[in-house]
Amino acid sequence: MILVPGTILPALLQVADPQVAPGTGVFLIASLVKIVAVFTVYMVGVALLTLAERKVSAWIQDRRGPNRVGPGGLLQPAADGLKNFMKEENQPAAASGAIFNIAPAISFVTAMVVWAVIPFGAPLPTPWGLIDMQVADLPIGYLFVVAIASLGAYGLVLAGWSSNNKYAFLGGLRASAQMVSYAVELG
Repeated sequence: MILVPGTILPALLQVADPQVAPGTGVFLIASLVKIVAVFTVYMVGVALLTLAERKVSAWIQDRRGPNRVGPGGLLQPAADGLKNFMKEENQPAAASGAIFNIAPAISFVTAMVVWAVIPFGAPLPTPWGLIDMQVADLPIGYLFVVAIASLGAYGLVLAGWSSNNKYAFLGGLRASAQMVSYAVELG
């Protein structure tokens, strides 16, 4: 069977035959599609808001701002992303290698996982049944959001501690204390 780009999703849904595993394959594929969609919207939103912030800052400071990449600077977020992927990874000589690299991922993953319980619409009727328009339908969604968001403080503490620098460690503790104190008020 040859797959052309327009037939990949229907072919995947055919693999998820309801008689073999009732709803499991469709649930997994729908969850994967929802995760990719939320991640894409989130990251494109960040890129465009960064561009808007840079343009407004340039307007306030009476300068031109990002305008050299694409028409009116619209491709500047893509150029910034490419630049970030091409940058060299620097690590302090005394840092704990694995923890130093995992700490930013902990903060990023906790920020992304919080979006899993936010509903984006009513359930979507499909030939395979109703598909919820949220990644995880939890009855304790608010508690989940508060708990996972508070785990982001661990990424800050670990980043400061693993650098083996007392000032970075104090900065990480200070930032995590602020996050915890705001999470308490939010709760």
